[in-house]
Amino acid sequence: MSFQRSIDLAYDKTNGDLYDADASFKVAKEGYELRTRYNSGDLNLFCCRCDQPLIISDSKNDRLHFKHFPNAGYCDLKDGKISTEEVQDYNDILRARERPRHKYLKNRIAERLMNTEGVDPLSVIADTRFFFNEVEKRRPDVYCIYRGKQMAFEIQLSNLSQRYLLGRHKFYSEEGIYLVWILDQFDVHGQSTMERDIKYLTPSQNFFKLDESVDVFRLSCTYKSPFITKEDQILSPWQTRSVALPQVQFDPATCQIYYLHYEQKLKETQRLLQEKIARDEEKVLEERMAVLRETAEKSAAAIIEKLKFYKSKDWNFYKFDEELDRLSPLGLEALNSRFKFATKRVKGMSLINHYIFNAGKLQHSFIHFLLRDRRIEYDINAANDDGTTTFQQILQNPYLDYLQPLVKSIFKRGYRLTEEDISVYNEIATEMQLKNHELKVIQWCDQLKDKSLVDDIFKHLTFLFSIESARRQQIIGFNYKNWISFAVQAVIKHKQYWIYIERSFKRYGLWEIIEAHDKNKSFQKQVANLVLEPPEQDAGPVYPLIRELYNDIA
Repeated sequence: MSFQRSIDLAYDKTNGDLYDADASFKVAKEGYELRTRYNSGDLNLFCCRCDQPLIISDSKNDRLHFKHFPNAGYCDLKDGKISTEEVQDYNDILRARERPRHKYLKNRIAERLMNTEGVDPLSVIADTRFFFNEVEKRRPDVYCIYRGKQMAFEIQLSNLSQRYLLGRHKFYSEEGIYLVWILDQFDVHGQSTMERDIKYLTPSQNFFKLDESVDVFRLSCTYKSPFITKEDQILSPWQTRSVALPQVQFDPATCQIYYLHYEQKLKETQRLLQEKIARDEEKVLEERMAVLRETAEKSAAAIIEKLKFYKSKDWNFYKFDEELDRLSPLGLEALNSRFKFATKRVKGMSLINHYIFNAGKLQHSFIHFLLRDRRIEYDINAANDDGTTTFQQILQNPYLDYLQPLVKSIFKRGYRLTEEDISVYNEIATEMQLKNHELKVIQWCDQLKDKSLVDDIFKHLTFLFSIESARRQQIIGFNYKNWISFAVQAVIKHKQYWIYIERSFKRYGLWEIIEAHDKNKSFQKQVANLVLEPPEQDAGPVYPLIRELYNDIA
């Protein structure tokens, strides 16, 4: 079995010379000469790992080796707490420190730091100070204090394991010391395990060398700088820049320095790209909308010209709604912008009232179109300066005597009847029966909360007047001369709604009146027939009207 030493390297604290056990003790004669020098006091040997004194001892087989004193403190080399791989890594690093290049860089960095503004020159130490925590210690190649911040510089000339790299980072971070790797031979494009380990060790991805082109302390920093291409892609090329200490940022969270933080810059660039894409999309949309608006304006202008032509010829507007059907939403917007029905007033009148006031004998169709097509936007309840409402304006124009379609249209638009409207109506109407009949229809339209039911009122007028006559105990809307004729016709015409006819007659007290006058049993026979042959009840079409107008029998 081959002899395995636990301590491969020792250093002379007096002059810093490093002694390799394999080389020093390979030849027995040279090894014992070294031991004699040690025992004579010419050598002051210390452990490179724990910085405790060492002796040169021999074994029973005359195997010379470095050894801790019997009463020495903890050392993971002595106590077997470190793996063979870690020992090998550590020894490789120590051997690298003896290379001329390593010594040159270490001394050059230390010299330049001493003359750097912000660095405490008395704090600069080159490879002679250990830093301890509870279980470990580290000796950086160069140490200094810059503007109150501790900095450790580690020069890397050999391959390092990820375990070693992480261990150094962890140790210095826990001590609050900013660690700077001087990567003299590092290739950011390299694919070795160590190169990839270092590349992704920190989120900033900044890598430093000593800038030897100047006589002051500057670092050559290689970093990724994300930018947005013309094709809206993000590229992150490597760039190199010479930086002084005032130009770098100190990250207390990781105890790392950086010139440009890759992850932060990447996130910012991604945000800017998203904003740029959004702006570009918005610009494209705006350009597209501009074309659509131009088309819409032309379409709206053409329709207005056509409307003017129809009006000048007193043509029928019965199908003019189809012209508006061809317009896009933008076209309708342009149409209303040109019409200005919502805002324009003429001589103290709302624009719709102005057209109603000036409507001639053959322009009922034109006014009906303006009122019924709700795509033409305006407030139907906007009165003139003198208080005249749209309803009154219609009543006051003798050429608009066919009221029904106009009344339906204004109430579908949400018109609200006023007391003054009723007064004006009563003044204009001449025949009492016609007045009561039409006024009630108007009041029903006003009473509706759901204006989509306006057409249903006109569809079921005889039914509604049957209910209203019962409620008033007065025949309204019919020319019947007595209650029996009224009641018999109500049963015959509205069999499918008999449930509401019966309820209204009984609830409003009309049933007893009819029975009292029904000498020939005409009404009672009709009711008996309903009992014998009950008609199919389909109250659905009138239920919404009953619910809103006569809720007490719904």
